[in-house]
Amino acid sequence: MLNNFQNYITSISKFFTITFFILLILTVLLQVVSRFFFTQAPAWTEELSRVFFIYSVSFSCGLGILNNSYISINIFKKKFSKHSQFLVEKFIQFSIITFMVLFQFQSIKFLQVGALQTSPSLGINMFWFYFPILIIPSSIMCFFIFQFFNKKIN
Repeated sequence: MLNNFQNYITSISKFFTITFFILLILTVLLQVVSRFFFTQAPAWTEELSRVFFIYSVSFSCGLGILNNSYISINIFKKKFSKHSQFLVEKFIQFSIITFMVLFQFQSIKFLQVGALQTSPSLGINMFWFYFPILIIPSSIMCFFIFQFFNKKIN
């Protein structure tokens, strides 16, 4: 059951990472073509490309956990027995999950402030610009929960 949910969340994260990255490329391409043919790009393309980049990164940060792409210091853990290494790893994962839960609560408060503002170029509610601040801890938390319940003692 957890593996099916993990596969689903992984697929969604990959889909949105790729989608927003393609949108970023298309927006930058529009900027380049506009500057080449019209000497000036629309003002909103710079802001929109920044938003697409942030969304792409926010959906991909959880995927890095699957591949162990984040920096970890193994010198400390290697001094312990296999069982102790396992317990230290579980403690670290639990600590990160707890931190991400706290991060989520604070990001919701931040989103409420952003909902009161409007983007200058696009005229869109800033809630949508700040929404990745909630996606990032949610994504990291989900993938660490998957790791927490999937890994066994070697």
